[in-house]
Amino acid sequence: MDTTGSVCATEGQHHTRFGVYDRDMSGHVVTAAELEQMSPAERHAVFEASIVTDLHDAPQGLVERARARAEQHIAESNSQLG
Repeated sequence: MDTTGSVCATEGQHHTRFGVYDRDMSGHVVTAAELEQMSPAERHAVFEASIVTDLHDAPQGLVERARARAEQHIAESNSQLG
């Protein structure tokens, strides 16, 4: 964070006075107390860091469960058509 209190983003990381939040879904859970102490810019940075847009960066278990549910829904939809 610079001296103005703004959040600096570099290479998929968001820096706040409470730490660096990566886009790698490291499992760090930000508490309500931490959020209350953050500036709006810091809260926004934490939120942005939590968004995953590449399936390779998402936990594979989550991707596999979502894929299985989608395939099941498609199979059920196809069986209702025939």
